[in-house]
Amino acid sequence: MGTKNLARTAIEGGRTGSNKWERRDSHNAERASARDYCNKVKLDPEAYEDFDIEEKDHVRKEFNDKLGPMYRWLERQLGRPWDEVHSEVTKTFDTRTTAGRHIVNDHLLSSVEVTEPVYRYYYRHTDDPNTSYSKHDFYVDDNGILCKRKYIPRRYYVRPPPFNTQRIANWLSGRVVGQVGNKFFWFVPADKNKKYGGVTRTWITQWGGERGYYSNRYSLHFYYLHRSPIYKYDEERHIVYQDGKPVIVDYKETWQDSTPTFRQDRKLNDKELAFWNTIPEYYQTKVLERSPTYPEPPKTDYYGYY
Repeated sequence: MGTKNLARTAIEGGRTGSNKWERRDSHNAERASARDYCNKVKLDPEAYEDFDIEEKDHVRKEFNDKLGPMYRWLERQLGRPWDEVHSEVTKTFDTRTTAGRHIVNDHLLSSVEVTEPVYRYYYRHTDDPNTSYSKHDFYVDDNGILCKRKYIPRRYYVRPPPFNTQRIANWLSGRVVGQVGNKFFWFVPADKNKKYGGVTRTWITQWGGERGYYSNRYSLHFYYLHRSPIYKYDEERHIVYQDGKPVIVDYKETWQDSTPTFRQDRKLNDKELAFWNTIPEYYQTKVLERSPTYPEPPKTDYYGYY
C-alpha cells in the first residue's frame, strides 16, 4: 500500500517469503493430523478419546522491508553535500518509531560510507575502489559530496555450450589430449610394467559423474577395469588352498574411479585433429586441464595440494 508518507511506505513490505511458507506448512501439518484422527475414529468410534490431534507449530511473524522507495530517494540526492542530505533524512523519515529508526539506521545510513572505507560489497578484482557488487552502495567523497559506487554484477554460472560430451569421452577412450608448443599429443595412462609386478589396465573416460561428496557434471572422470578374484569355498565356507595359494574359480570385473598418471604418446593425426577442432573451446579446455602439460608453466596451487 503506497502512501504519501515515505517512511510508512518504505516498511510496508508484508511478510517474508520464508515466513509465509512456514505458516502454510504449520497449517498443513495440523490438517493432516486432523484427517488422520478422523480416519482412526471411523475404524474404532468407541476409542475416540485415545487419539489426539497434534497442535500446529507456532510461527512468529517476520515482516519484509520495502526498501525501493528509500533507495530511489537516496539516488535523487546524488551530487548534493552529504551534510544537507543527512539533515533532510529526519525530515523525510519518521525516526520516532521503531520501524522508522530501523529503516534509517539499519538500511539508509548503513548503505552510505562517510568516514573509514568499509567496502562491504567491494569488487576487489579491479584497481578502482569505487566499484561494488551491490546496486545500492553509496559513499561520500573527499569534498563531502554524496556519490554512488559503480555496480559490477557477480560472476554467475554460465551454462556450457551444447555438445555431445559422450562423443568426446568415447573418442578419448581413457586417454587425454595435451598441448606441447603449438602441437597436440596423446597422453596415455602410465601403468606399471608387468616385468616388475604391474598390471596393464583397461581405461575408459566418462564425462561427468560423482567423486566423493561433490558432483561435477562438466568434468572428465577416468575408470579402470578392476578384476576381483572369486575364491573357491568348501562346505564350511572356508577358502580352499592348493600349493599354499587360494584357489580362484573366476573373476568379477568392476569399473573403479581413479586418476591415472599420464605419459606422452604420439601426435594427433589429421583425422583426430579435425575432430578436435570441432569441439567447442570450453570442452577443449576441460580436456587440456587434465594433461600434465597444462598450463605451461603449471597453474598456481592456492591450496597446497602439490
